[in-house]
Parts: sequence; C-alpha cells; structure tokens
Amino acid sequence: MSHIHTWNGLLNYRPQNARPSIACTARRIAGLLCVHLVIVGTFCGTSTAQDQAGESGKADAAVAPQQPIADSQPQAMPLDAVPAPALSVEDLFGVPPKPAARRDPPKVKNYPAINPNAGKPVDRDAVREWIDQLDDDSFRRREAAVKKLTEAGPGVVPYLTPALDSGDLEMTHSVIKILHSIALTQSPTDTSGAWEQLQQLAQAGTGSRRSRSAEVVEEVRDYRSGQARQFLKEAGVFVGYDDFIVRAVSQQKEIVQIDEQWNGDVQALGWLRWLRGIEYARVTGDAIRADVLERLSETVDLNTIALVDGSITPEALEPLKKMSRIHSMEIRYVELDESMVKPIMDLPIRVSLSMKGTGIAKQSVQAMREALPGLQIDCNEGGFLGVTCQSQFNNCQIQSVMPGSAADQAGLMAMDVVVGIDEDPVARFEDLQQAIGMHVPGDKVKVKFRRDGKERSVTVELGKMEER
Repeated sequence: MSHIHTWNGLLNYRPQNARPSIACTARRIAGLLCVHLVIVGTFCGTSTAQDQAGESGKADAAVAPQQPIADSQPQAMPLDAVPAPALSVEDLFGVPPKPAARRDPPKVKNYPAINPNAGKPVDRDAVREWIDQLDDDSFRRREAAVKKLTEAGPGVVPYLTPALDSGDLEMTHSVIKILHSIALTQSPTDTSGAWEQLQQLAQAGTGSRRSRSAEVVEEVRDYRSGQARQFLKEAGVFVGYDDFIVRAVSQQKEIVQIDEQWNGDVQALGWLRWLRGIEYARVTGDAIRADVLERLSETVDLNTIALVDGSITPEALEPLKKMSRIHSMEIRYVELDESMVKPIMDLPIRVSLSMKGTGIAKQSVQAMREALPGLQIDCNEGGFLGVTCQSQFNNCQIQSVMPGSAADQAGLMAMDVVVGIDEDPVARFEDLQQAIGMHVPGDKVKVKFRRDGKERSVTVELGKMEER
C-alpha cells in the first residue's frame, strides 16, 4: 500500500501559505481518480506479477479453473441495462412453446371493504360545512374535510356534485378525490352514486374536470379488476390460465370458471362485471343456471362461453341474450331437447356453435343450420379418443396421445397410423373424427392401426372430451 501513501503525499503538497489554483485542483481530482483505478485494479485484477511468477505452471486447488478470456473480461454495461436472456430453440426456430400449466393470476391484497356507512343518512348541515371547508385557506382544515366526507360514504355524493360548479380548481380536485375514494368502496353491483358521477364527469365535463375524471375512471376500473380477482377467488371462482376447448381445439387461455368449487354466493359473482381482459368463461355442473349466467353476461370483454357437464333450461339461457355478441359457444355433455333449439338460436352467437354429447336430434341440428347459414355448427355424440393428427396429410398418423385418455389406456402411440374404426376405413384425420363422433362416451370401438409396417387392432372404450 506504500504507493498509495506516495500518491497522497504528492497530491497534498503545496508551498506554505499558497492557495491552490484551478489547474492544481483539477490535477488533484485527476490524481484521485488514478488512485481509485489503482485500488480497483489491485483488488479486482486476476493476478499480480508476483503471483504469476510464483505460481507458473501450477494450479491452486482452492481456485476455480481459469475461464476463457471472453468470459473473464466482461464489457462495460450501462447502469440501466439488463442482460438479455439466452435464446431458446423456440426463439431461434419459431417453434411454439408448450402450453403452460394452469396457474393463478398474481395475488392482490389489502383492498378496502364495502363502506360501512353505505345506505345510511347523513347530517346535511355537517356535510355542507365540510364542503365549504374544501377551499379553506388552511391545508389541515381542507384535508380534514376530505377525510370526513370520504368516511361519510355514498350519502354525500348528491351534495358534492353542485360544489363543482364553483369552478375553483382546489374544490374540483378535492371533490373528484372524494368521489374516487367512495367509488372504490361501493358494492360491486352498484353502478350509481360516486361511480356514476365520475363517469358523467368524464363524458360531459370540461377542461381539467373532464380529463381528471377520465383518469380516475380508468384507475377505478383497474383497481376494481384487482378487487374482483381477489373476491372471486375467495368465493371459489377460478380466474387464471387454463386449457380451454372450442371445436375440439384446446388452447391455453385466461378464463373465468364457475364449477363445483364455487361456494354458491351469487352476490360475490357481482364482481364479474369488473373483470377486464377475460374473453373466455366455462360454467359446469349445477352452476349452469339463470342467476349465474346473468352475472356472467356482465363480464365486459367476455365473448366465448362453454357450458359443460350439466343440465339447462330455456330460462337459464335468457340472460345471455342481453350480450351484444358471443363469438363462440361450446355446449358439452349437457342434455338438449327440442325445447332448447329456439333459445339457442336466439343467442347472439356470431362465429361457431359446438354441441357435443348433448343428445340433440339430427333434424333439430339441420333446422338450426338452415336458419343460421352464416354460423359454423358442429354436432356429435361426444365420444373422445384422445389423439392429435395432422389433418393435411393423406393418412391419419397420430402425432400425440393425451395422457390418461382412452387412446393412452389402450396403448396407442405417436407415429401409429390409424386405418379404420370398426368397419369404417380411415384415410384422413377428418375420417377419424367423424367415426369417433358417432359414438357416445363409454362405447367400445375397434381401432385398426399400422405400426412398424404391421397392421394391428385394439378395442378402445371411448371417454369424454375434457380439459387437461
């Protein structure tokens, strides 16, 4: 360390009673930087000349093997730079990633409860006094008034709106702040009060009042979307990513699912109206009923619905008629009779209707196709083998077998080529789909296939089409 003391001595020297010049000060700064670099080099260098001389041709057992030069000399990186992740095979060659396992969205916590003063009368004189204090010269008095009005709850909203007519910027800011806080604690199904006032201000207001109200409306929507995820989860409603089947194609989608895990609290389903970005919904079993579908229809971005494993009535479908548009609808293993044909046709379905294992009569399906020529209508008996194949090839070669499916249990494997089902020949995947679709779950069929050039057959008991 003697060289460091030498540098310090040189830097601190000047004749007695002499004042340092600007040039001298600059040299000192430059010298200190050199000292800093020397220190860094001393502690961060890979080795010293003395180490290299004494250890030539030897390796210390306690030291990791020397890395290649390219790895041992890192390049300078900006402070705000983040190393890019290594590219995967999927990134390099455009192969789509494997579907992710079902997962929950990020957890959200500490959301406020419903305002305890909701529905309670307010002291009009006290409210007017607090409103007058919103533009008081005292900051403390203004803040205290904001707090009291917020705690008073929805009952103060009718008194707040006229206060905006004063045009005072401080008053406007405070009133919108109070409406914001009250809107966050309204019942999820309450679209009046503070929330209604904010929306009106965002649409019909002027200047800063309008722009600030529009910002607050979006903040409320985002915040309540987070609340909705939390409270729906507590009620046993799944909101997150999962496999979702439409027309025999399974994809990972962010969905809302109401099934046997739901605790039966219909009021909690009022939070569905606040979900944002959820386009897919699956309702199963006893949850397929009018009051549930009424709440589900209020989900803002919803456009694809699956009703699975249950029963349904014309009255249950009635709420779905209020939706502006249903892109696709999947009805799977839900009994449909003649009375359900018209209610289904009255739904605003625009792209596809898939009915599997419903028992609906063929003449009813034909009538639906004739009445709705622009709608893709698929219908089969619901039997499910559990394989995927390339449809564009002139043979039916299995690409993959779903674990636990009927095909898996029967021993079918990828690369097997299906050539027949019972007495029906199979030349393409569409032939296989048609043959299997003629059977209900539980039916046994003989699958003829070719493996390693030899033709074989196996009896398979068909299952149900279910998300993995």
